[in-house]
Formats: sequence, C-alpha cells, structure tokens
Amino acid sequence: MRFTKRNLIKTVAISSALLGAAAVAAPASANSFGPTDYGTGGYTKVSYDDTNDRFCVTSTATDYAGVTVAPSNGRRGPSYHISVGPGATKCVSLARAFEDTRYFYQAHNPLNGGKYNPVHFYS
Repeated sequence: MRFTKRNLIKTVAISSALLGAAAVAAPASANSFGPTDYGTGGYTKVSYDDTNDRFCVTSTATDYAGVTVAPSNGRRGPSYHISVGPGATKCVSLARAFEDTRYFYQAHNPLNGGKYNPVHFYS
C-alpha cells in the first residue's frame, strides 16, 4: 500500500476516533479500591468508589466496628466517624471533597479501642 496524503489523513482520523472511543468507555476511577480489610486488623472491610464518591465500611466483627475517614490535611473536605454493627454496611459521600484530595481512613479495634495505622488514598 502506498502512503499518500489522503491515506495518511484517513489513518490518522480512524486512529483518533478509536482512541477517543476508548477514552470515553473507560471511566475515571483510578482512585477506587476495595472492598479490602487492609489496615483494619480484619475486623472491617472498606471501599471507595471514586466515580460515585462513596466511601463504605462493612463490619466483619461480632461487635461494632469504627472507621474514621478524613482529609489528610484536616481542611479540604468532609470527615466522618463511621460506626457499624456486625455484618452491617454504611456509606458516606465524599462528593464535597476537592478532586484528588489526599484522604486517610483509620480503623478502630473493636476489642481494645486502639487504632490501626492510617491508610491514605485520593478522593
């Protein structure tokens, strides 16, 4: 096949259209995670759905479990203490958080009231 100016323009146009379609088909959810019990001592599962700005906590313990979720700098966005009963799930909205704000969650040990190390993520 000979590459003429017309063939080159066609190839570029088709390639651009395919790349554009792929970009639209893949939602921006790179910050989403879970459900995971990472950083929770196995007592709680947490997840974050970046597309819908929902942070969820599910207790996997036989007692109440608690998780704090807040902006790492303490100022840019909502913060919550989420308490859930055995087997229950609660979700909160981080829609008011500035996009790509660094957040953390910190689980509370239901047996001794201690706290696990905070785990950071981006909203």
